[in-house]
Amino acid sequence: MRYLLVLSFLTTGCTCLVPVDELDGGAGGSGGGAASAGGAGGGSAGGTSGPLDAGCTAPTDCMGTRPSSQWCGVAGGLGFSCVDHRCLWECNGGRVCSTDFTSDGGCITCGTGTPVCRGRGFCQGSTTRAAIVESSGCATWPGTTLPFDRVTVSGGGSCRYRAYQTAGTQELGTFDELASGDFLADFPDFGGTCTGSSLPTGLERWVFNCPACQFVLRF
Repeated sequence: MRYLLVLSFLTTGCTCLVPVDELDGGAGGSGGGAASAGGAGGGSAGGTSGPLDAGCTAPTDCMGTRPSSQWCGVAGGLGFSCVDHRCLWECNGGRVCSTDFTSDGGCITCGTGTPVCRGRGFCQGSTTRAAIVESSGCATWPGTTLPFDRVTVSGGGSCRYRAYQTAGTQELGTFDELASGDFLADFPDFGGTCTGSSLPTGLERWVFNCPACQFVLRF
């Protein structure tokens, strides 16, 4: 399967994430809090999306806004990036990036920077973990009528992961952890190449930015 992995915050001059404190359970809570599936949580909402096909060469080609996770508030620069000529709504947007992959894993190059590729040796050992989709612009699981609310993540021993519907009957796709600590993913039903990163919050959260929508996993 072709898989790519891209990450926010790799370009020169990016705005760094600032850690935030939260009470036990977080602002989102187990019920999704202010940012529930299918809605925005504290970020820009509504509007129109940019082209989902090979239509952008710069973020300014991507029109309108997208629903955003409330946790994007801890980062500056919320907006579109242009990744592989597709519009991705990112917490730290404004990037122009291209991706590549080899048998050794996915790589992303943003602006005039050097490629950042799948990490080696620093990832935790292989494990299986359940996550709640805490906020999402994707109302249902791709291709079904099931709510997009829980995901199982497996792998990690070689900085490579697979994501499944919690019941394990449908694969969402694959993603790599890059040497930067960011993620680069291939989630076909969400538009293909997606970027991602860990959010600096009190609980462990990962945000993924895809051509179709943005979502946050809370472990």
